[in-house]
Amino acid sequence: MYKIYTQRVGASERGIKGYRLSADALSLLLRFRDDNKEEGLAQERANFFDRKRIYGTSNMTPINRRTVLSCAIAGAAAFSRTEAAFAAEDFPTKPLRLIVSVPPGGTADVICRLLAEQMAQRLKFGVVVDNRPGAVGLVALQAASSAPSDGHTLVQIHPGMIGAQLLMKRFDMLSGLSPLSMIGDFQLALFASGKSGIATMSDFKAAVAKPGANLSFGTLGVGSYEHLLIENLLNALNANALHIPYKGGAETLQALVSGQIDFAYLIPQLAYPYIAKSQLRPLAVIGDKGNKLLGNTPTFSELGLPVKPMKYWIGLCAMQGVPENNAQKLHNVIVECMKSPSITKYFNESGAIGRYSESRIEFKRQIIENNNFLKSVILANDIKIL
Repeated sequence: MYKIYTQRVGASERGIKGYRLSADALSLLLRFRDDNKEEGLAQERANFFDRKRIYGTSNMTPINRRTVLSCAIAGAAAFSRTEAAFAAEDFPTKPLRLIVSVPPGGTADVICRLLAEQMAQRLKFGVVVDNRPGAVGLVALQAASSAPSDGHTLVQIHPGMIGAQLLMKRFDMLSGLSPLSMIGDFQLALFASGKSGIATMSDFKAAVAKPGANLSFGTLGVGSYEHLLIENLLNALNANALHIPYKGGAETLQALVSGQIDFAYLIPQLAYPYIAKSQLRPLAVIGDKGNKLLGNTPTFSELGLPVKPMKYWIGLCAMQGVPENNAQKLHNVIVECMKSPSITKYFNESGAIGRYSESRIEFKRQIIENNNFLKSVILANDIKIL
């Protein structure tokens, strides 16, 4: 049995301490590969492994079992890191699917479509937008959860989905999703139908407090963000109203304009065209300051009403289990796309706020914060799905 000798390699030469085959040993091993080498190779091999000659060389060291094991471990670690890097470079390997939890035509849908177009340019694969509205996002979550967790399927989420799943208990958004980035946020404002006879917040307070008023409000569904915020407001006013759920903001808007419902929380951008015609009347804005589209409409804080200044955001997630490098690549691409001129232009013109998460953990913290707040609203108002 032969011993193979190596030459020590110092940190100054390779960056790490390790071993390599000496030039003579490497040359000999290459020659061993060929069984038909010329005569005299056996004698040369015997001479090379002459223990006295080799051991007399000061910079040569025999490989023992520990050395081989150390080299194997170091090599495996280096290969693992290289393999992960190549995996990120190879991702994606096919078109992506972006599942949108709201119907086509709304602000969130438009943002997702603009983002999909920009992502496709950078990833060199198409990004197909798949609208799956219904059940306050549960339909979208179920569609996403049935796909492989490789990063090729993304789902758009909003805080209303968090509240709904706290009630439905059908999908754990904290453990089932891998947050990538926020892609925008919006202020919400309370609007009354022009047919309701409500023009100011004082009118609203008087109307909901009136016995037998039978006022109704619309939201994206039971447990949605708007639903929980309105229930919180009604509880603070010691009032009641009939809840009517809809599939999306566009449907809620049309119901309010037509007078089918009396009030609702809406994104100002959706409601703005109907304000000048007196079809909708803005009552109050959620937030620390007013909205430029709504002129002098006061905030709930300015009116002294206990409404937490939360924003309505949208963001993108992959499913839990997506490879780390794929998730980080998606985050980086989303952030880059959010800075593109076309998306920046849309946000400037629409009045929405283009916002992205500096890191994936930042977006995850946002989801946890909303989860804790909405959970407290559900418990305080004893909201249940009947």
